[in-house]
Amino acid sequence: MQLFTHAIGDYGVRTALDAYENAEAQNHTRGRRPRIEHIETIAASDIPRFGKLGVIASVQPLHSYPDADTLEVWARNAGPDRASRAWAWKSIADAGGRLAFGSDWPVVTLDPWQGVQTAVTRQTWKESQKQVLFPRSD
Repeated sequence: MQLFTHAIGDYGVRTALDAYENAEAQNHTRGRRPRIEHIETIAASDIPRFGKLGVIASVQPLHSYPDADTLEVWARNAGPDRASRAWAWKSIADAGGRLAFGSDWPVVTLDPWQGVQTAVTRQTWKESQKQVLFPRSD
């Protein structure tokens, strides 16, 4: 049985990683592919744990689409510190973690190209609204 956990914020992600680490220590199992869904924000100290523990970071790029809901509502509610650490996929991969991208359909469109475009550019796809989500090198 493969386990997966939904965790959006840094505390939820840490709790899920702790649980997977504890389960492996207690059960001495290998060959599992646990994953965490969403991971919108993450503490910097937890980024390398994905690779170390073999936990798959399963993310949905369209959740980071830089529209008014994300840039104004989500970012305000998350706060500037968490928003600055949002959707750190490259950091997880650079630290040895494995990524899986999905659409989270039917919450967002099933069209994979919109998710790929958002993941690669972090920009809107409408020429008239070239907004960028939290520009940075990650």
